[in-house]
Amino acid sequence: RESAAERLRASEARSRALYEHAVALIITLDAEGTIRFANPAARQELNIAADADGMPRSSLRLESLIDEQDRGALRAAIAEALRSVHEEAVPFSVRVRRRRGDFRTLEALARNLIANVDVAAILVNARDVTEQRRLDAQRRRTEAKFLAQLRESQKMQALGTLADYPQHEAIPTRWMDNDAYGHVNNVVYYSFFDTAVNM
Repeated sequence: RESAAERLRASEARSRALYEHAVALIITLDAEGTIRFANPAARQELNIAADADGMPRSSLRLESLIDEQDRGALRAAIAEALRSVHEEAVPFSVRVRRRRGDFRTLEALARNLIANVDVAAILVNARDVTEQRRLDAQRRRTEAKFLAQLRESQKMQALGTLADYPQHEAIPTRWMDNDAYGHVNNVVYYSFFDTAVNM
């Protein structure tokens, strides 16, 4: 029969395989925010030098890898997690600089597991949402452009067509009459009314 020691080794092997192949960034911190462990995804994304067991080769605070403007969010999340007595997950978002110099946005959860004898640390799970946020911003810009075009179309429909007016006159415009968006400048536009009144 399988011994308790063998079952324990098998369980540890499964756990190691899971965190080594996880896409999410998995990091453990002490109460001061010093990194105690980082899985391969976190080591690659954050450029953390660590041994085969995921232990940093030198003392490294997670805060030092975060953009200065977002360090307050990290500190607040750790402080809130430490105050938690029921291991609630505390969400936060930060930007990190990669080894290539570009910034990536991470959404993360911090959970206080210091009292858990199997972990004895603050557990941070994070995922890269940079591309998702870029696509969301692009979608919002597209929607705003579509709504603006729709409102302009509705406005033109409300004005009617040339056939609805007994009198109309074509007024040619010059390149200098238009702004960068192809709209007639206000000064020129108002002069059209003056022309119409005096015709």
